[in-house]
Amino acid sequence: MGLEELLLEWSYRCKDGIVDLDDPNKLSILHEIINELELEESMLSLNSIKKRPGSFTNIFYDQKPFKLGTKDGDNFIADYIVIDNETFYSKDKEEKENLEGALAKASNARNVKIVGQLNGQETTINISAIYKSANLGGQEDGGRGVKNEKELVDAINSAIEQNGGPIDVKFVDKEDKVILIPGVTQAKGMGTTGSKQGLKGDVTLVTANGEQNLSVKKDGPYWWSSERKNFAELLNKFIENGKEGNIPNLILKPNPLQPKILDMMDPKDGKRYGIVYLLNYPGVDANLEKITFGPDKAKIVQRSFSPSDYNLENGVLTIQTTRNMNDVNDLKDSDKPIITFARHKNQSHGIDFRTIPLKQAKLEPSTKGKTLVLDYNKLQSLQ
Repeated sequence: MGLEELLLEWSYRCKDGIVDLDDPNKLSILHEIINELELEESMLSLNSIKKRPGSFTNIFYDQKPFKLGTKDGDNFIADYIVIDNETFYSKDKEEKENLEGALAKASNARNVKIVGQLNGQETTINISAIYKSANLGGQEDGGRGVKNEKELVDAINSAIEQNGGPIDVKFVDKEDKVILIPGVTQAKGMGTTGSKQGLKGDVTLVTANGEQNLSVKKDGPYWWSSERKNFAELLNKFIENGKEGNIPNLILKPNPLQPKILDMMDPKDGKRYGIVYLLNYPGVDANLEKITFGPDKAKIVQRSFSPSDYNLENGVLTIQTTRNMNDVNDLKDSDKPIITFARHKNQSHGIDFRTIPLKQAKLEPSTKGKTLVLDYNKLQSLQ
């Protein structure tokens, strides 16, 4: 999407059609669009495969998992691929060159169907459901968010080199809340290593006394955690009771075009919900630190960093941030995580299941999309 298209989309989503960088609500809409673009950039395309067909077919024939949606998405093992009615099976490795030839000739990604196992069930996906990891042509460990983390890592390591040894790293936010890590000898990006272990850290600061992880968030909307593993039982109850119509104002029905995808619908008017919010789920409070700061007790710094944010003086690198959070005591009421179920074609059952800060939830009716707010305390079917 070019600048003109971006401005047009932004204008379309603003109620009065006027874009304004000084309006916090409109700026939030812009951040939403940019986040959506990042997700699109992280998805595989037919052209991406054609540029490096061997990388794609090696994963297929070695029966290694593709990631769906994001780098932390569900594992998908492909059993066979159908291209314009020609079928290639993962057990037939001698067909590798023929598969690559068929991919090269394919004119449209819609003509490529990938069938395999997702959470123990046979599932058909299209190319765009697959996360574009580095070996498939994506950026190493992600997109703009990782660039932001790299900016921070490079700035700290540069300051250490300039100082000729360890430095104290001091993050100061707009409310003068400070995060101080003394004696830093090195900064390292954690990549996907931490997330695979369930850690929150994106960047590690190494000191003589150990390591301190930092969760680095860009300015604008963000989410706390994917909850498929933490609250799997809740998700299963939501799906099963939703299909049976046991949740007020909600019915889950197979999508007519993709039966394995469940549409979250209002039984009264037959319209789809874009997102369902679940308030007061007790598991959130019981796991508050894990959801927000992780088992590694990472400190949170929020900022889309730029060179002007850093100042090295007398062995102290002061870094300006938008928001700092040392631990759960720094969380405001508006930061409290709430459960969300959202439409996402690249997730199992077509449902994205995560926690977001309360301040980002759109709990009031809106013309932008249909939403449903549920109270766990009033839902016997989920308890």
